[in-house]
Amino acid sequence: MSMPSARGGRKPSAPLDLEVIRELKTGDLETILTSPKAGTGVTLAAIRHGHHLLAQALAKGCKPGEASLITGYSPSRISILQSDPAFAELISHYKSLVDERFTEVAERMKALGLSAMDELQERLEVNPEGFTNREMMELTELMLVKPGNGGGGRAPTGTLPMIAVQFVSAPGVTIEGKAE
Repeated sequence: MSMPSARGGRKPSAPLDLEVIRELKTGDLETILTSPKAGTGVTLAAIRHGHHLLAQALAKGCKPGEASLITGYSPSRISILQSDPAFAELISHYKSLVDERFTEVAERMKALGLSAMDELQERLEVNPEGFTNREMMELTELMLVKPGNGGGGRAPTGTLPMIAVQFVSAPGVTIEGKAE
């Protein structure tokens, strides 16, 4: 079939070369009707760099629309890829790396907090007069574990106390901890 041109005339059509391979049989109709739609159920033949970028974005919590803007994949293609077992495994791999990095960062924060607390305690023991009353009150407020709903100075059963750390600069003290 030829398509009309924009001017209303007919476009010359190129001849089609068709070849009959075999006649359709009754079983072919069932195969045609039950086969998956084009573009669905396809597994990745090769995982490319773009797939890695997309999997990383989704593993970090990006919505498909955001991941589309980042990677250039259309939202429908992202949806198709998310149903692919190989791609789902790739996302799981990157999620485990994100979790691992979070754990590493949390451990580093914990170590830094303990080091800072040790340093602060040493300074307090060596030179308690170096702290103002206000700084001592703030330190006390910061370090006290407040009672939860359970009362009696304890957190409710089955919960851990929440400890919040806020770093403030003391007047007249530089980052190194020496007086200005």
